[in-house]
Amino acid sequence: MADRRGDEPTIVDRPAFGWFVLLPVLAAVAVTVAMLVGPLRRAIQGIDDGWLDLMLDAELAAGVRASEAFAFLGSVYVTVPLRLGVAVWLATRRQWLHTAYWLTAILLSEVAISLLKAAFGRTRPPFGLEATRSSAFPSGHSVAATVTFVTLVLLFTTPGRARRVWLGVAGIGAVLMAMSRTYLRVHWLSDVVAGVVIGVAASLVAAWLTLRWRRRLAVAVEEDFEFLTHLTERDHSH
Repeated sequence: MADRRGDEPTIVDRPAFGWFVLLPVLAAVAVTVAMLVGPLRRAIQGIDDGWLDLMLDAELAAGVRASEAFAFLGSVYVTVPLRLGVAVWLATRRQWLHTAYWLTAILLSEVAISLLKAAFGRTRPPFGLEATRSSAFPSGHSVAATVTFVTLVLLFTTPGRARRVWLGVAGIGAVLMAMSRTYLRVHWLSDVVAGVVIGVAASLVAAWLTLRWRRRLAVAVEEDFEFLTHLTERDHSH
């Protein structure tokens, strides 16, 4: 992730990355607002009901077991050690900006999950195959999986073909996690769609913030260097 000098490579190198971040943010806002507007909410619920019927018709023992495996991978028993492990690994390598990016992405996603679940209080689908306690919207598993996959790719790859390939792999992983939640009938389709979009938005917003922090840090270091150089030159002149 870092070169031999210990520098932290830029997570993104798009000059207009701030505009690029707006896409998933606007999508997340649009999905959330749609759930608040009566006609749109009813239309979405109709799609959700149709998808639930498909999941009921498609139920197979092997599919349930695979979905339960995904549920475990998205549980706190896996995500908490993973998140702490990555944070510690980055910190021990003195990758402070990358550590900040990782923790910020996680924080943004968890805040979004908590606030939206509390605000909507949406009832889970019937006939669920897994015990649940929280409300349905958005899918916490989908948010967590997506933000984790996308952020790991942006942390450990550099812009280019390899990153695009790994982002594709991350996208497949996020979709599989999302579909497993609807297969177990613990989430509506719109819950997991919102979860994926929110996860992408959290990761990219955190990347944008980190990019701004890095630029401000570079400016501060340059100003300090110029100030010290000026003091040194003045001392030599005396």
